[in-house]
Amino acid sequence: MKRCSFFALASVFLLSVLCVCSPSQAANTIKVGIVDTYTGPATTFTNDVLDGFKLAVQKINASGGVLGKKIEFTTRDEKFKPDIGLAMAKELVCRGVR
Repeated sequence: MKRCSFFALASVFLLSVLCVCSPSQAANTIKVGIVDTYTGPATTFTNDVLDGFKLAVQKINASGGVLGKKIEFTTRDEKFKPDIGLAMAKELVCRGVR
């Protein structure tokens, strides 16, 4: 439970920092992503975090986005394995997702 809470808070912090600090990859969008566990023992907690991110992105985009740019949100499943999580994070970064 503590691990999930820590990662949820870290993810929210990371999303808020990246929305403000990262340069846009496309002219009208800011690409942000999250790597978390969506299969396995922690899904009860992480699916709620995912729903929260989706709701936040929806509300931010509905109110005009960030600095006039819409947020494009993507996610990857790490399957509760750190090595897969690292690979998924690298993939998102290579695709210009912050």
